[in-house]
Amino acid sequence: MYAYSTSEKLAFRNLCGVFKITCSANNPIISIVLTADQPLAGDFELGFSDAAHTQPTMTLVNNGNASNTIVLSCNEAVNCSGANGGTFYMYLPYGSYTNMTLEEWDNNGNSCTKSLAAATIARNTFYTVP
Repeated sequence: MYAYSTSEKLAFRNLCGVFKITCSANNPIISIVLTADQPLAGDFELGFSDAAHTQPTMTLVNNGNASNTIVLSCNEAVNCSGANGGTFYMYLPYGSYTNMTLEEWDNNGNSCTKSLAAATIARNTFYTVP
């Protein structure tokens, strides 16, 4: 999130979109790995495309800290069996991504993989990934 103000009042805005991942598995999930051709994490510089500072821009800083992979690790395995399964949330910088792969790992070392050819992530938006 970011906020810009010339007074004492701050209006915060989201910089990321959110993948809402719903899993159903016989074995408890221990981690979820998301990979894309573009960086999903790292250091970004914030700028604005308008004078009112309401339209943020994010530029990746090429300092070696970027990663095309993010991992959601659970402290304890999460039971995803049953009618509703389990729900996980992964925050992603807004932008366009290609060749995305989502891997769900259970506590026995088994994985399930889902591929997404392309995705465009908007700020302040939820995306459901079954």
